[in-house]
Amino acid sequence: MLKSFKFWVRAAAVVQLVTGLAHSISLFVPMQGTNETENQMLSLMSTYAMDMGAGYTPTMMNVYLALSSCFTFLYVFGGAINLYLLKRLPSENWRGYLGINILVFGACAGVMFRFTFLPPIVLTALATVFLLISYFLTPGVQKNESFGAGTLD
Repeated sequence: MLKSFKFWVRAAAVVQLVTGLAHSISLFVPMQGTNETENQMLSLMSTYAMDMGAGYTPTMMNVYLALSSCFTFLYVFGGAINLYLLKRLPSENWRGYLGINILVFGACAGVMFRFTFLPPIVLTALATVFLLISYFLTPGVQKNESFGAGTLD
């Protein structure tokens, strides 16, 4: 079971879905300051609109909400598509697909390591590690085949 790449893809997908769904909670819970400085910062984030040209004047809270929701969408999409493709994608096609997953979610993990706090760091790193394990357990392409080789009928 632990030597099957599909087990690790499924584990990564579950972690991705849990990460996305857990993060979505933060979109609905209002931020509360614990002191006067934090309350002032939250007030400015919610009310001060920056002029970014072309009539676009978001507040920092608008930008925060947009980026935060995109993180949620990315992880829910990643987990859902991985579970969907487990039943439909042939084993020989997984290595390239997992490589793309590792690039995207690995980059996301790097950003989390640099700019966030422990729960998103742990969850994004866990998903990336599971994807890496599944990549290395994926059956390779046969030696007599080459990428793109074949004839068009």
